[in-house]
Amino acid sequence: MKVILSKDSKKFIEKLMGKHAKQIAIKIKELAHLGHAHDSKMLKGTSENYHPVDVGEYRIIYQIENIEIR
Repeated sequence: MKVILSKDSKKFIEKLMGKHAKQIAIKIKELAHLGHAHDSKMLKGTSENYHPVDVGEYRIIYQIENIEIR
């Protein structure tokens, strides 16, 4: 699965230091591998398919598009 980060997300992660950056990177890799967090529900109030997942004191909002199973 391909992961695409927004420019703002990239800048934010680059500014983080140590433990927090590592935790977020690990969670993003897990999401890329699994395709969906086991405890994530669709974000309410949006017409898009956005899902939140918490990582320590941060929250990742992600969207799954065009899943192909081969």
